[in-house]
Amino acid sequence: ILLLRTWTDLVSATYVPPLGLMYLASTIREHNKSYEVKIFDLNVKKQHIHQRIDDIKAFDPDVIGVTSMSYEANTNHRMAAYLKEELSGVKIVIGGPYPSASPLRCVRDPNIDFAVLGEGEDTFTELLDRIFAGGTDYRDIKGISFRYQDEPIQTQHREYRFDLDSLPFPAWDLIEMEEYFKVHRFHYIHVEKRYMPIYTSRACPYQCTYCHDIFGKTFRARSPQNVMDEIKTLNSRYGIREFQFFDDIFNIRTDRALAVMDLIINSGLKVYLSFPNGLRGDIM
Repeated sequence: ILLLRTWTDLVSATYVPPLGLMYLASTIREHNKSYEVKIFDLNVKKQHIHQRIDDIKAFDPDVIGVTSMSYEANTNHRMAAYLKEELSGVKIVIGGPYPSASPLRCVRDPNIDFAVLGEGEDTFTELLDRIFAGGTDYRDIKGISFRYQDEPIQTQHREYRFDLDSLPFPAWDLIEMEEYFKVHRFHYIHVEKRYMPIYTSRACPYQCTYCHDIFGKTFRARSPQNVMDEIKTLNSRYGIREFQFFDDIFNIRTDRALAVMDLIINSGLKVYLSFPNGLRGDIM
């Protein structure tokens, strides 16, 4: 299974580790230890797909999972066509904000076999099991779109996972971590060269029309101790001293936010925190 993030020069981009793919990878490995998983992030090195095709062919994936923002849609449709030409029999699965917003448009493209909608961990692992078992009917798998009898369909919505502590930590070992310290990050203001993004929670109850809806509108959080365990692991194993909190809304529950801060203070670790994404100023 190859998990792939593309690169497009359409926007002035920043480059951050692909947390979504990293969570997928660690979940897949925990789910079935016989599955071999790799992550190729073309974005961090500004590579087009043809520049990595020899590496992809050498890995010879059965399934390629592609994450896509909406502005990357056309690039990823072209990439899917190219991969289908180069790799016989490969299944192309697309996930992320683009298919979650436009599921039927995605799978009208004959080069895209499936779209995974919303949170991907449980849906993608179930889909992989069915693909590798030689399944031909996928209508009972919640949270996907695909073509059934040549028509795009969308299955029933999958329930969100509430026990976020049950997720394994992201697969940091599958990315070229040092590459992310050399390029512009999501938060331009920073103290440390070595940093890593973290999701401590998912979803936001506010109804901002421009925002993605991958995680839904019901706030779900990891326990403060689980967050602290991830910070300690990143600090001790990789020397990370700055952490970017990528939550949709970290401070919706003040008691939990303070509990996370207290654990960090009491740990004695000399680390820095930044919030380039999810803080509400009006409830600070």
